[in-house]
Amino acid sequence: MPDRHPGHGRSIIDDLRDERLVVGLIVAVLVTAAAIAQAPFFGYLARGPVILPLLQGPAVAIYGFVLAMCVHPRRGWVPGGLFVVLGATLPAWFFGSLMLLDAAGVRSTGMPEALWECLPFALTGAMFIVPVWWATGRRWGAVVVLLTTAFASWLTGWGPPELLGVTAHGVAVAILHVGLAGTLCAAVIERTWRIVPPPAQHCMECGYPREGLTTSVCPECGASCPRS
Repeated sequence: MPDRHPGHGRSIIDDLRDERLVVGLIVAVLVTAAAIAQAPFFGYLARGPVILPLLQGPAVAIYGFVLAMCVHPRRGWVPGGLFVVLGATLPAWFFGSLMLLDAAGVRSTGMPEALWECLPFALTGAMFIVPVWWATGRRWGAVVVLLTTAFASWLTGWGPPELLGVTAHGVAVAILHVGLAGTLCAAVIERTWRIVPPPAQHCMECGYPREGLTTSVCPECGASCPRS
């Protein structure tokens, strides 16, 4: 049985879950806001062919690790570490992959320009599907990232060049970040927030265990609960 604070019905684990939820929400909101705010300036951050600014990798490394640890404090360091590795080395494997494909003549073999334009976003999103699935432990996590990656890729390859004055590439970068951070944050909420009401043997207001009590009044918060 988890340790409980003296005189309280909440366990230490419950408190940690609440703190994880708060941390996860703050990180997700900050990342989403930053991703959206940078979208209008993407044209100044990228030069020439479609590339992702080097700042994107460290950003994913930071919020990927934090949110993975918020989902699973005990085993989240494994997928979190993968986020750090992929994020910190993003310039190396990102530009290296494109250079290898170009050197192999893939682009010069008749590949449509639209397909080459969307390739950076498809490659980036695909690389992060595994750590997202690993961190969330849910198939829907991988599906959401896959869908946002597909949309970002379509937007840069075949979509309109601008949306509300923002380049399609800037919007696509924001979409990738929102997909990653939003999926991880949803997993944090799912595993920490009390979406499902407590079982009948617990108080519906504070979660205090009512097993063995002969009264319908909760001794912790004073709320009236129906007897089980």
